[in-house]
Amino acid sequence: MNLGISTAIIGSSLLHSDPVPGLLSAYIARVEADGGIVEAEDCLEENITLLNSLGLWSKASAVWLPHGYKEDKLYAVKGGAAADLTFARAGTRTRKGPSYIEGVPYNLSLNSEQFNLWTPQGTTITADAAVAPDGSTTADKLIENSSSSLHYVTRSTDNYPGGTHTFSCYVKADTRTWAYLASFDGVDRGAYFNLSNGTIGAVDAGASASIQDVGNGWYRCIVTATPTLVWDVSIQLATGSGVRNYLGDGTSGLFIWGMQVVQGASAMDYFHTTNRQDVPALDYTNSICPSLSLEPARTNLLLRSEEFDNVYYTKTRTTVTANSILSPENLTTADKLVETVDAGTHLLIAGSISATTTTTYTQSIFLKAGERSKGTIQFVTAAIFGGTNPIATFDLLAGTSVMTNGTGSTTITDFGDGWFRVSITATTTGAGSTGLAIAILDNSGTTSYTGDGTSGFYIWGGQFEAGSYATSYIPTTVATVSRIADSVPSLTGVSSLIGQTEGTMYLHLYLFADGNQKAITLHDGVTANVRLRTDSSNNLICDGGTISIPSVAHTTGIYKVAIVYSASRVAFFVNGTLIGADTTVTITPSDRFGFENFNGSADFYGEVLAAALCPVTITDAEAIALTTL
Repeated sequence: MNLGISTAIIGSSLLHSDPVPGLLSAYIARVEADGGIVEAEDCLEENITLLNSLGLWSKASAVWLPHGYKEDKLYAVKGGAAADLTFARAGTRTRKGPSYIEGVPYNLSLNSEQFNLWTPQGTTITADAAVAPDGSTTADKLIENSSSSLHYVTRSTDNYPGGTHTFSCYVKADTRTWAYLASFDGVDRGAYFNLSNGTIGAVDAGASASIQDVGNGWYRCIVTATPTLVWDVSIQLATGSGVRNYLGDGTSGLFIWGMQVVQGASAMDYFHTTNRQDVPALDYTNSICPSLSLEPARTNLLLRSEEFDNVYYTKTRTTVTANSILSPENLTTADKLVETVDAGTHLLIAGSISATTTTTYTQSIFLKAGERSKGTIQFVTAAIFGGTNPIATFDLLAGTSVMTNGTGSTTITDFGDGWFRVSITATTTGAGSTGLAIAILDNSGTTSYTGDGTSGFYIWGGQFEAGSYATSYIPTTVATVSRIADSVPSLTGVSSLIGQTEGTMYLHLYLFADGNQKAITLHDGVTANVRLRTDSSNNLICDGGTISIPSVAHTTGIYKVAIVYSASRVAFFVNGTLIGADTTVTITPSDRFGFENFNGSADFYGEVLAAALCPVTITDAEAIALTTL
């Protein structure tokens, strides 16, 4: 819901006409009524318009576009609640948001509406005491006790990291009309808010504040500050501007709801949290519109992923200036790698990672040009890579990265504001210790040269993981950190959404050529009846039941797929081409649809930009138009 906040993430559908009359407003209303939010409404409108123009929308029984979501759920755009996907990940992760890398969810506050689970100081909490800004009876009342003290509620165990953050809370006057919202890391950085007239009182040094009227006496109180140490946030009762330490009467208080803490200087649209788990990751890495990012479990084996000045890293003719500029997460946590005045190679090395034989590893790092824009990323210890170090050479001005030594592959991805994520992937031929090495090259691309003592480039977010591609960034400090796999369990009991004897399955995907088996399936829990899958040779296959159609090789990239099936023919279309058809098939009815195989194996890992089911067939011409990139 957009409670007095408008951001780049939350578009403004009221400024546009619905491509299908009433659809956008009805979809957004359904999501908001269930406590979810909708991102990138402009993209949503464009995608619906496209599907409508291609004739799919009117024929579809269910359509999924990754825009509306909350904890545990991705909302179907068409098909109603029966088509909503359940999402599972017993933990958090990061994503590339519309502007920056951020947590999933971006609201860092736990139990954002359950202040009875927070720690009261000089107060008590009455849960669900009033109607909240979203119309639900979920607002709590913060009541002062009769002590002479501060009167507040906090989560002192959250320990948010230092750096610029914006925190907000919805507050409504009762018998108290002033509130104080602040961060605390040994120093208070907050502001006083007058809830009787919607004005701001005293603002602490190092903080800025704003207030937004969201109706029915509710105000969203917003503070931006830059704590330097780990910190917590509190909402406090006050009797006036600057007055929060006073003798309480044991009964007075005010109403509170919807705490949010986000990185950076923008409040963002409010996102409800409980345990901050099982939140779909809508990612913008490979598209200006969001995709549903589904990732396998991975572990960042590199320690101190943002602390390159630490002794964990060996500096050879280099120095590191910590916290030099804004990082890709919009915090001042990016370091600068600087060459010394010595002659030779200028390196940063972390070489204490234990690697197993015949295992594929990917290491990656975020880089931004400074006085130097060229460098190399490499695996150390040539002996476990067939005697030759895999090395990639990158150019941060040209936005290129190429393999220049050994066997492997490399990628470079633009993350905005001059930042690139450079990765290198290689497979070991033996076991031993390896690690990440970054070298600065001079402006002519020379490896060994005499430095000037000041030139270099910026580095942030190192990662070393077992796997054939770099997954979302996993920050580490003193120990390795693992991210739990994303999972979308099959929808069950949805035979009404699935064509039983004929139909169409449309998928718009970003695939990784990682040699792993993945599946998207119409099934009955016993058999895959219509299925798209990949195999260990990176073939894209249409099968299931008696279907037999030639496969097509795929690389890493975007694919649009349509499988059109009936009792007399199954046709397989990929990126505007009819791959093949089987005219001797038997279609078994399905009551389940999932981003997995029929037995729960072969989870689909990749990105989903769109998916749709139709209970009718479409023509070959329509399928070709629908899947043309």
